[in-house]
Amino acid sequence: MELVHEALNNAIRHGHAKKIWITLKDQGPTFTCCIKNDGDLPTGPVEEKGGLKNMRQRLAYYDGSLAVRRESFFELDLSWTKGGFRDV
Repeated sequence: MELVHEALNNAIRHGHAKKIWITLKDQGPTFTCCIKNDGDLPTGPVEEKGGLKNMRQRLAYYDGSLAVRRESFFELDLSWTKGGFRDV
């Protein structure tokens, strides 16, 4: 899954994360994936360029979405619809 690989690289490279948690769920017509890490939280707005931008575009192609949250952890919430071969 290329999106998870990108998220892991970003967590380590930009956030200096030591721990990363991934939760994948089958939600009927969709799959959801939460990727959370203990890395440094961004101090300013999260700029969606490069990796995050590509992730959002790839998910949109599969009728999916990407939400970025940064409360006590940096977290990406991904979802996409089922059907056919969907290697996101």
